[in-house]
Amino acid sequence: MAFLPGAPAASWRDMTRETAQMLNELMLAMGRQLDESVVAVQQREPVEVYRKYRRTVGDLLGTMLMEVLNPIYAQYPDLEPEMLKKPGHSPDRTRPFKATHRIHIPGEAAVEVMLYEPSGGIAHTLEQWTAFQRGEGVQGPFWWCLKRRWWRDNQSLGGDEVEVLP
Repeated sequence: MAFLPGAPAASWRDMTRETAQMLNELMLAMGRQLDESVVAVQQREPVEVYRKYRRTVGDLLGTMLMEVLNPIYAQYPDLEPEMLKKPGHSPDRTRPFKATHRIHIPGEAAVEVMLYEPSGGIAHTLEQWTAFQRGEGVQGPFWWCLKRRWWRDNQSLGGDEVEVLP
């Protein structure tokens, strides 16, 4: 049985602990190497090259976290390292979904997301949160907020499209 991003939920729940542990260690090691590569590119290349590379690595790290590591941690919570237990890295398993923001994107239906920390971080829709609770991982798009600016995947959204919910 293949364990690929977007695989049926049962495949994640059927993953053995040994495989989960191996993938966890591999993904964390790859993450460290990718972080180091960003620093190397920043020191050696023009700012435009660095920014493009950093954005690409950010996409890779986000995919690794959302589609590989989070499903593993949903099944085997003890494998999750302390550094990833900070709010905003993955859906909070202990509290119910409560939308904190409504994002209006021109030409699309409004999307309600839950942002865990008022200062920013990763946000999730109800569908993403529910899938994570079932052990399926968090499917795209990747929502996050940084310095009151919202992003969907790599698309920056203006502040006018965001409504804070009570």
